[in-house]
Amino acid sequence: MSLLRDSAADNERLVRYLLGLLPVDETDRLDEQSIVDDDFANRLRLAEDDLVDAYVSGTLSADWRQRFESHYMASPRRRAKVAFAARLLSAVDRAAPAEPVRSMTEWTGPTRFAPVAIAVAAALLLTTGVLLVGNVRLSRQARAAGAREATAASRVQALTHELAQQQAAASAARQTLADAHATQAAQAERAASGLALVLLPETRGVGHVPAVALEPGLSAVPLYLRVEPAGDSSYEVTLKDPETNRIVWRDRAARADHKARADDAERTAQTERSALVSVRVPARLLNPQHYSLDLFAVRADGRAEFVATYAFEVVRR
Repeated sequence: MSLLRDSAADNERLVRYLLGLLPVDETDRLDEQSIVDDDFANRLRLAEDDLVDAYVSGTLSADWRQRFESHYMASPRRRAKVAFAARLLSAVDRAAPAEPVRSMTEWTGPTRFAPVAIAVAAALLLTTGVLLVGNVRLSRQARAAGAREATAASRVQALTHELAQQQAAASAARQTLADAHATQAAQAERAASGLALVLLPETRGVGHVPAVALEPGLSAVPLYLRVEPAGDSSYEVTLKDPETNRIVWRDRAARADHKARADDAERTAQTERSALVSVRVPARLLNPQHYSLDLFAVRADGRAEFVATYAFEVVRR
């Protein structure tokens, strides 16, 4: 086939790809390469142009012609491409001489005008050839520009999606930083009033996870764990890393001697119905991540009964 004379192996692979004759995995790889590799996309377009020219000029083999019509022309865009090539070939055929050229003496008159007639005919043939070649080149350039435009649009869409993801991540980071600053300010206020951070038991509808900002040089983080209903038991607490489910630290805990400050009457009533267990977690054990505290009530007979889980997040200032 004429379109496979140069770089036969590579051209035949491209033609088989265009006709859907390659394995699925190789077809997927060439689909991706046609999008990300401009050089490959240009070679693929040239191979496609040659394949279409071979079809409209009748030089394809019977098997490949049947495959071309059943697979390649299944796409409306490709059918339009074939129709354009057929019209172009028809225009070139119409431009060719329809009958043999008569002798010079039949249409030029005296013999002395023959050189002028020959020069005029040669100029016309040269001009026609230049115009046809230019038309073919412009057609191929237009198709290449359309393919480049489609590739650029795909890249713009991918970059837009990536930018949206980065903006969402930046917004989440800003929110986390703002929460940390708010928590830090609340901790400073609690430290000034002699109060520690109060953690509530986890429920099914987990809401906002309190954040603990570690100050440089801090030796321990004071926490209050709210227990409902209040009891007279002694307590034991374990610090766990949720990612590994490993116990990082374990210690005894006791009920606090004072209650957390309430901002309204409802919270005051809730505080009176509950107890606060005081815990001081060593700061050296904490890294910037989520943690959970499991609280156990130690009964008089020495049995430890699970009470609740308290979640918090550590951020460094």
